[in-house]
Amino acid sequence: MANWTRGQLNDKIVEQAQSNPSYRERLMKDPRALMAKQIGTDIPANVKVEVLQETPDKYFIVLPYMPKEGAELDDAALEKVAGGMLDKTCQQSILSTVVNLG
Repeated sequence: MANWTRGQLNDKIVEQAQSNPSYRERLMKDPRALMAKQIGTDIPANVKVEVLQETPDKYFIVLPYMPKEGAELDDAALEKVAGGMLDKTCQQSILSTVVNLG
């Protein structure tokens, strides 16, 4: 799953939630734990994981995070992306670059 894009992961989660009531219930109760298990790594404590459930009269559009123009990555952030997603030192970058949660 480390090579999945954010969209692929989201599609898989939605598919599982629609076809498996137990999975959907776990996702609604504790999305952080389920996501950590699904992606195979811990989610940093400062990253919030929230599930929004649409209703017949409410539709959500989720926009990805966009840093302000001119914002630069610090050395730690650069180190996360420099080695690529399969680099063992970049385990946490899988979450931020593929899933884009933080």
